[in-house]
Amino acid sequence: MSLRFLIARSIEHRETPAALERFGAQLAHQIGEPIAIGVVGSYADLEAALGAGEAQLAWVPPILLADGDEARLVPLVTALRGGANEYCSVLFVCADSELFTLADLRGSTVAWVDKCSAAGYLLPRLHLIAEGLRLETLFATERFCGSHGEVVRAVFDGRADVGATFGGPPDSPDADARSGFADVEPQRPVRVIFRSGPVPADAVVCDATLPADVRARVTAALLHLGTFAIGRRVTRRLFGADGFAPFDPRALSQLRSLLTGARARGWLPWAAP
Repeated sequence: MSLRFLIARSIEHRETPAALERFGAQLAHQIGEPIAIGVVGSYADLEAALGAGEAQLAWVPPILLADGDEARLVPLVTALRGGANEYCSVLFVCADSELFTLADLRGSTVAWVDKCSAAGYLLPRLHLIAEGLRLETLFATERFCGSHGEVVRAVFDGRADVGATFGGPPDSPDADARSGFADVEPQRPVRVIFRSGPVPADAVVCDATLPADVRARVTAALLHLGTFAIGRRVTRRLFGADGFAPFDPRALSQLRSLLTGARARGWLPWAAP
């Protein structure tokens, strides 16, 4: 059986092409099935491809998983970063910026990742709404950059005043060192003006029609990647993760509640399923 594994391009590292090839080869070797690794342009493209049955496996953000069809997508494993399987969203500016608070954002240019990105769009916007800020008039310009790396570069080179990206687990002492801006320029000084609560990490899902024996082999192979040096190197370069852990469905409960509240307000960046 030939399998297709899709990833959205919001995951961006210099080593991605080589890591994609190595990841596909390693996974195919472990499960004994050929695997084609594909990259799509956005989370919306990823969701459409999964809905059309064009892939059996995918790396998905928690928003798509929490708001997706539970009967169609089966989560297998979740990412581990520094031993944690959660992260947060941050709004950041350059250290010399004149923006210090959320109220200072009026009239600014913001850089987002993608409308289906939890850290790079949805969570900070929901927080801004909760603060009573009117999103339709808050920003002078909103840019969609397609990846966390491009968001960071847009802020650093002056195309945006503020950017949304991921941060490390909110309670971790090195949360900023594990943030999207540290991936691009670790020594560049920034200031975080908003940090969300914890969000469950991205997950690898399979189509519900994937046979149980293949599903079990894929899960075992992904878990095994974090147990040896080359496997950890591949997952770190491709996913920014150190390995994987079995997926715990309870991790989505808080995020599902957040989405329910957003839908009740009539605001979500995509239609209800």
